[in-house]
Amino acid sequence: MSAGLVADASLYERLPGIDSDGSVAPAVLERRGRKSMSRRSGQSGTIVKQGKWFRVRFRLDIRGQYDRKQMNEKICPTSGPGKLTNPQIERRAQEIIASFGANSEQHFNEAVVGTSLTFCDQSKIWLKQATTRKRRPIREGSVPTIQSALDEWLLPKLGEQKAAYRNPLGPRTFWL
Repeated sequence: MSAGLVADASLYERLPGIDSDGSVAPAVLERRGRKSMSRRSGQSGTIVKQGKWFRVRFRLDIRGQYDRKQMNEKICPTSGPGKLTNPQIERRAQEIIASFGANSEQHFNEAVVGTSLTFCDQSKIWLKQATTRKRRPIREGSVPTIQSALDEWLLPKLGEQKAAYRNPLGPRTFWL
């Protein structure tokens, strides 16, 4: 009987995700890579009848969140004055989605890649916060030296670049 237990124990050692007591480890969701607009074909939205209105549902990227927000906008009433034909409803749904920028690369970049602050703007914010923070603030006498180094070396090269922009070759091509 003990030989059977040894065989079972060695079996558990060989199977990934199973502990020696036979319990299965919880599944872990891994996100591979980042979001990319090139992998999206564009949204046409879902047209639904809700109450006395036709509505379009679509998803929109929100700044600072990984998941997209489910949006729901009115198109037209289901009957009476203002009711549109089916092709007009579909066309109006596309216009609504376009007005929110759900399919535009510009909106995607602002929401996912980050803020629209330039390196120059971010350096001013950093210098102000670094002098007023509680833990190890920069001395007032060092501020002009740091500011002149920024003005002389970094801001001419990176000043108008977006602060959230990351180029993997950036450090290598910076001084070229």
